[in-house]
Amino acid sequence: MACTRIQSRPSQTIIHARKENWELRSLTRLRVSLLETQTAFKKRVYKILQICNIRLASKLSNIFGNDGQMLLNALMNGESIDEVIDKYGSKRLKAKKEEVKASILGTLGEADIIELKMCLDNINRLEEQIRQLNAKVSTLVNKKDVDRISKVPGLGEVSASAVIAEIGDPKRFQNEKKVATWSARTINIPDIWKNPKVWAHHKEKETGG
Repeated sequence: MACTRIQSRPSQTIIHARKENWELRSLTRLRVSLLETQTAFKKRVYKILQICNIRLASKLSNIFGNDGQMLLNALMNGESIDEVIDKYGSKRLKAKKEEVKASILGTLGEADIIELKMCLDNINRLEEQIRQLNAKVSTLVNKKDVDRISKVPGLGEVSASAVIAEIGDPKRFQNEKKVATWSARTINIPDIWKNPKVWAHHKEKETGG
């Protein structure tokens, strides 16, 4: 009589865990895509300003922050930089008003203004979408796991959640080399995966560390 192999079905707990990890992975990969798109728009803004000889980036730590966007809007609307800084600028911006004014050596043309407005609109829209994704991702990851992986130098909470999403169950891998080999075929975050500390920190919870 032939032997029939009985295959056990995965439990509902395992199915639920797999579904949650798939959702997490999907969202973190979407976040990477949105960040890349946002970065492309930011590079376009830098290029426009450079061509127009407007060197705000050399005086502001972030031209896409409140002060930076306020100044860009003032330039696009033809407003007085002096008045805008005095009325709406932060204390830090007011302290270096003359330096900021000196960095504005050129003017924006009509096409430049159209491009800048579209780029800034997209940057801000993507920023809000990324914020919403981060909020959702935070509900799908274990905070202790995120804190553990975030201890690795160079990794923050965002990168840690991406690591968790891609690795999934660390028991699937024998060592960090297996993680690096597998990850090279999935998503392009090689520097994270090749760090043995990442895998070690993530596997800690499975070994009682």
